[in-house]
Amino acid sequence: MKTLLIGLGNRFRHDDGAGLQFVRQFSTNMTDFVDSRLFEGDPIDLIELWQGADRVMLIDATSSGAEPGTVQRLDASEKALPEELFGRQSTHLFSIADAIELARRLEKLPQEVIIFGIEGANFSFGEGLSGEVQEVLAKLNQQVLDELAQLTASAKKESKASA
Repeated sequence: MKTLLIGLGNRFRHDDGAGLQFVRQFSTNMTDFVDSRLFEGDPIDLIELWQGADRVMLIDATSSGAEPGTVQRLDASEKALPEELFGRQSTHLFSIADAIELARRLEKLPQEVIIFGIEGANFSFGEGLSGEVQEVLAKLNQQVLDELAQLTASAKKESKASA
């Protein structure tokens, strides 16, 4: 089962670069069966990027009014993402939620799509993450590693059962 880890964001808007920073910082810790990518483009282009992947994990900043540094895990495999988390705060024509729903309608959505949203504090122009967001990245790394380990164990059991 091919897993793709995608860090999303804009490195020139402080905490909006959280997903990018996460993948830069931690993708070397990921197992061999995980491909990782940095993505700063229009979310509609994600549909092409994740083609061929069975499972996609997206890491992105959110701006919902929650406490900065709050991490939310969402499964978009079966249902739409909440607009208040991944809606129209982007400068792009399509939001992540829009791209996922379009992919679902076109039957181009991977089997599993998990999103980890990191609540940002500062989305103004400039580089570098706020302290709250930088601090939570290591905890999120462990959460993602734990989830990948569970998925790997499940995949191994499934392949043994079908053999």
